[in-house]
Amino acid sequence: MRLIRLLKNDIAREAAEWVSEDIITAPQAERICDRYGVDYHRVSSRSFAYNVLIGLGYLFIGLALITLLGANWDEMPRALRMWGLIIITMATQGVALKFYLAGAEDRAAGVFFLGNLVFGASIILIAQVYHLGEHMQDGVFWWALGCLPMGVLISSSWVTLQALVLALVWFMLEVDMGFYPLLFPLFILGSLVVLYRGQQS
Repeated sequence: MRLIRLLKNDIAREAAEWVSEDIITAPQAERICDRYGVDYHRVSSRSFAYNVLIGLGYLFIGLALITLLGANWDEMPRALRMWGLIIITMATQGVALKFYLAGAEDRAAGVFFLGNLVFGASIILIAQVYHLGEHMQDGVFWWALGCLPMGVLISSSWVTLQALVLALVWFMLEVDMGFYPLLFPLFILGSLVVLYRGQQS
């Protein structure tokens, strides 16, 4: 796969500017766009680079939230810790679901990605509160399992990839401890469903 195919919407926007500046004709712009599989007349307003920046933004928001909670964890009352984590997780996933139902699927995928980071932070911090550290791999499994339905529900390759990466970490940790994770094919199946539903790439 060549990098230029990842930037096909950018090419289409550039072609539109070239037509407006009389550098090329509209039929030539259509031929250029056809070569890279993008419709010249229906160009997405968001570029690949924009989506990458938004994804990084959500990632850093999630990491900042985890750091903030971790730094102030000991000063918080136990009830506030529990209810705070539950409310933040449900609120983030609820906002993502609202975006999805409103038809803003790209925005919903980004907020689901953030919500899954919050969900993972909640698992880690609740395990710390109740000293549930006997088999740490279980926390990674439940984190991955919580991410998977979101990715399959909205057919988002990024959210599904998040679940698959977490599942792979869980798989490797389990194998390293001498266990064979029988539920790993579930994550592969979910990924295949998203690939089957998704657009050609």
